[in-house]
Amino acid sequence: MSYMPKDQRRAEIVEAAIKVIDAEGIAAATVRRVAQSIPVSPGQIHHHFDSADALRAEAFLELWNRLREKYYDQLQKDTKLDTIVSMIAGGEDPETMESFKRFYADLAEAAKMSKVLLDVRQRVLKSAYDRRVELLQQAQAAGELSAKLDIPRLSMSLIALSLGLGMLEEIEFETIDTKEILRHSIDVENFAALNGEEALNRKD
Repeated sequence: MSYMPKDQRRAEIVEAAIKVIDAEGIAAATVRRVAQSIPVSPGQIHHHFDSADALRAEAFLELWNRLREKYYDQLQKDTKLDTIVSMIAGGEDPETMESFKRFYADLAEAAKMSKVLLDVRQRVLKSAYDRRVELLQQAQAAGELSAKLDIPRLSMSLIALSLGLGMLEEIEFETIDTKEILRHSIDVENFAALNGEEALNRKD
């Protein structure tokens, strides 16, 4: 094992863990497995990380953030609402969307057994929520949405809806037009904001 500055060694360990997670999944990224791939001693990894889950957490977040930024960069639509719908539904990059689904399913399973990875799952969802709030606020400022619309509530609704749609797709319940469902949900919320909540319940 050659000498390497502390920060550089840590980055090397994280990068090795990222490669293992990408190829084999979170559970495969054990200290021993990552150490063998560099190679360094397991003790060297424990010098930088308190536990295997701490290493998995940092590596997964880095992997997720890289994928997310790459994905966001190609989302340039005519309107902000088009961007939001495309972002959630998959855009024109189904391969990247499949990677998101694979990594998130892996994280969801790992989070059942680890508080550290549960925290990572919460951070991933919070980041998705914040991004939706940002884009919805931009759409609101551009006049695409009512100024009365409750953006945080709509963002949370879209998170819940996308998770539900993902579950239906996973079990192959039926063919789903995700973009149509998402856009309809936004339109309903926007209509309610424009006309008042009572408009949705008003009888003809």
